[in-house]
Amino acid sequence: MKEGHLSQLLENTSQLTMLVEVSSTICRAGGALLAVAMVALGVDALFALSPWGLISVDLFFVCLIISAGCFTLRQAWRNAFNARRVARQIETHLGVDNSRLINSVEFLENPSSSSSRELIDRSIRDGEDMASLISSFEVVKFRGFLKACGLASGAILFVIITFASAPRLIAMVLPRYLDPTGDHPPFT
Repeated sequence: MKEGHLSQLLENTSQLTMLVEVSSTICRAGGALLAVAMVALGVDALFALSPWGLISVDLFFVCLIISAGCFTLRQAWRNAFNARRVARQIETHLGVDNSRLINSVEFLENPSSSSSRELIDRSIRDGEDMASLISSFEVVKFRGFLKACGLASGAILFVIITFASAPRLIAMVLPRYLDPTGDHPPFT
């Protein structure tokens, strides 16, 4: 695609969408991992897990971290730049029903020899004109990102409150998970 308002809008929207989606995934995964870690601390504090139980929980936690990393990479791959997809995203979000951006992208990427040059130029110009009036921030949805940030903030706040109210619990249980065969005393 050649330089202009349209290509700039598509690239900026794609980058912003990727940033929002990947950041949302990281916040959700981080919040969930913190919640699982706190549950694991509580389980060991209540039941004084044996070393094989501690190792099992550690392996489960490692699997969760790997899964979260894979899901984050998947989100990044799904949101890689694709001009047609981004043009469709913009038109869908704005409720445009005449496909001016999509047609412009099509003609810029695959100029048709069977269509008149005048029609192609007019379609591209229409898309450029429309793109000059749109900002990427108008198109990208931030609601999911804000919810994910809220989840992560809630999990962090819960960890801080737990640590402030029961520092001995953290100090006694955490070493047991970090060194499950180290014969650390259980929390009592």
